[in-house]
Amino acid sequence: MDKIDLYLTNIKSFFLEKFSHISAEAIGWIAVIILHCATLPTWLAQMQGLTDKLPGVDIILMVWLTSYQGLILFLWFGQD
Repeated sequence: MDKIDLYLTNIKSFFLEKFSHISAEAIGWIAVIILHCATLPTWLAQMQGLTDKLPGVDIILMVWLTSYQGLILFLWFGQD
């Protein structure tokens, strides 16, 4: 029981001390990476012929195009 309390205390201190220093931009990039990784299992299954079901094209286009649009805008207008 003491190990669990120590573990929970360490997690709490991490979120209070370290996690608050992460910027909103870093969290946004983490979200983009997670969204892109969510499409990989379906893509790999399709490539191996394990399934013929594909996710909706509108969702895939939204995920991929909005992230690249944001990257292009950042590179274009972010250079001061």
